[in-house]
Amino acid sequence: MNITEHFLRFYPLLAGSEKSEDGSFPVTIERLADLLCCSSRNVKFILRKLEDEQYIRWQPGRGRGNSSRLTLLKEPEDAVFPLFRELMNKGKLKEAIDLLSMDALPVSLKHRLRTMLDSHLGFQVEESGGVLLDVLRVTHNKRLETHDPAYIFTTFESYLISQVCSRLIAYEPAEGRFVPGLAHAWQSSDDCTRWTFFLRKGVRFHHGRSLTVQDVLFTVRRLKRLPHSAWLCEDIGEIETDGEYTLTFKLCRSSLFFPHILSSVQFSILPADLDPASHRLTGTGPFRIAEQTERLLVLNAFDAYYGHRPLLDRVELLLLPEDTSNERRYQISGNEKDSVTAIGTESGQTELKVNLINPVAGSRYLLFNFRKPGIHHNADFRKAMRIIFDRVAMVAELKGNRIAPADSFLQSESEGASFEAAPLQEAVRLLRKSGYRGEPLKLFFMSKKEEEEEARWLLGRCARAGLPLILQPMKHFERSRVAAEADLLAAEEVLEDDLEWGLISYYKNRSNYLHHLLTEEQLGLLDRILDGFAGFPEPSRMKLLREAERTLKDNDWLLFGCHVIKKVHLHDSLQGKQMDSFGLIDISRVWIQSPSSQKAVWPV
Repeated sequence: MNITEHFLRFYPLLAGSEKSEDGSFPVTIERLADLLCCSSRNVKFILRKLEDEQYIRWQPGRGRGNSSRLTLLKEPEDAVFPLFRELMNKGKLKEAIDLLSMDALPVSLKHRLRTMLDSHLGFQVEESGGVLLDVLRVTHNKRLETHDPAYIFTTFESYLISQVCSRLIAYEPAEGRFVPGLAHAWQSSDDCTRWTFFLRKGVRFHHGRSLTVQDVLFTVRRLKRLPHSAWLCEDIGEIETDGEYTLTFKLCRSSLFFPHILSSVQFSILPADLDPASHRLTGTGPFRIAEQTERLLVLNAFDAYYGHRPLLDRVELLLLPEDTSNERRYQISGNEKDSVTAIGTESGQTELKVNLINPVAGSRYLLFNFRKPGIHHNADFRKAMRIIFDRVAMVAELKGNRIAPADSFLQSESEGASFEAAPLQEAVRLLRKSGYRGEPLKLFFMSKKEEEEEARWLLGRCARAGLPLILQPMKHFERSRVAAEADLLAAEEVLEDDLEWGLISYYKNRSNYLHHLLTEEQLGLLDRILDGFAGFPEPSRMKLLREAERTLKDNDWLLFGCHVIKKVHLHDSLQGKQMDSFGLIDISRVWIQSPSSQKAVWPV
């Protein structure tokens, strides 16, 4: 920890202390030792250094029982900006992000640092071993919760794994059909109980070994024994292999839906010699993970990729704190003549246009926690909350990326819904009828700009109805804490390009909040509705999915909020831009068109 970081740690310590007329605060060496996690001797050394650098003024207490006095001589930004700029100029982006992520920094200061960071990101040409590499540095305000395909929960996890791993087949959303992946061809029996796949030859994992049927067997057996993913393989009775590159899945019952399962990110094929102790994902995808920390993820193009090699050589994903905006930025460094310098940015920062605006499948919603006792188990109370959580009013009042009130995970279904707003007095009447006595409810939500706007909007609505709400922002997913403490959870479900798969996965994926907050009895009811789902044709499957969703709605277990769009800030030099269902750019297809200093003219 450097001297500036020591200085910044003093701010939360002194927040509750009373400042004297001369601007000093009372402190003790023992209190500072606890804050800085060091010995009293080291505290005195740090204080001397801070005083020498004119960060503080220190007045030791004289005599027993007399507190020392500490005066801060700098504001946070005065200390942070020079250090932050120095770190970026030296290419120490990880250290800069660590500084940006400090809890002690005010949110407004974090946003200013984010602007500075953006000006140092984007497309770079770097030399490595005499070879010029195309490098793209971008930011994501998402934390990587897991690197294991079997446990994926967030859209960012799914996005990352799809860049690193491959499946037997892939779903092509534009055409609504399945296309070859690791398998170049496949066929099924007439009754769809036998599915045979023919693997490509010469496919290599990132650690160098060639793919065979043994890797598919390993992946299936692993999914079967893990509680969160066993449902994916529940219909697989056995697998028959014929040589190293042909295998047949023998199912216990007919499954027309089987290709959807095999094309899911959860069914990414992993190497049979996977090291259980390794925390680095190994696959056969277009990128391999070269470096992974809490704040930095480096992806290198995999030269031996069986498909089209990425046009970028390296992508560095800088994982920022999650209290920033949901909008994604793909900055290109440079100072083009036709660019417009953004107001309040560093010199050379070019203004990014919102080139892609993508309505995402899915919606935001509130989910009650039935694993915790409370008034929310009462049906009349939940009906009152449905009135208070007026989705039409929320969209109209908050605007932003909220485009329509939701009555379903699918916007096409919501468009046919009737949204009749009841007066707030009706909610008050239902609260009285439910036996509500004014006890506060805890609302958990992700600490991000849009989510906090909605939480504070709901706080005001609840207050007008006489219902005190306690806001509990989360910096990352805390499923155990939410299940133990939350009365309500504000969440968002973003569906994949394969909508059927996205919907059934929501009801079956035991990693998500639905399975942590509904009771076993409630989940059992949903399971009975969806029983035999895979064996039905597509129209019948969608009918079952609508029935499961209607069960959530009619019982007010889940309150739909709004549909949203995802905005992506892109520079015009980025080519091959394709946004997936999560509102993320497919980096395996992106390339940069920029003036080159390597131009040469050759005689012919």
